[in-house]
Amino acid sequence: MPTTVNDKQVFSLLEVMNSIRQTLSKRYGSRYWVKAEMNKLNFYPRSGHCYPDLLQKANGRVVAQIRGTLWSDTYQQANREFLRLLKQPLSDGINLLMLVSIKFDPNYGLTLQIHAIDPT
Repeated sequence: MPTTVNDKQVFSLLEVMNSIRQTLSKRYGSRYWVKAEMNKLNFYPRSGHCYPDLLQKANGRVVAQIRGTLWSDTYQQANREFLRLLKQPLSDGINLLMLVSIKFDPNYGLTLQIHAIDPT
């Protein structure tokens, strides 16, 4: 709960971050198909997870960017499909069509959690 200091309503950082999380969760609680370039995969071999840098360009200029979260099992499944259908692995610089949900964590910020990647 906010406190009052010198007639000012003061919120803690965690209160603000939790309010943002709740607002985003209510407004964007579904999954969405999103098209973006995977600028960098950011694969972590120890965990098998990836934290790709996703972006959109217009006229050669970056107009939007966000970090993604791709858990190990989803990455392995998507990579197998890419290898089977396209004869290439998921890699930096490719355009993707992804089924995502919007996540916000007070420590890690805003991310797109990737649930599936359509290789077609």
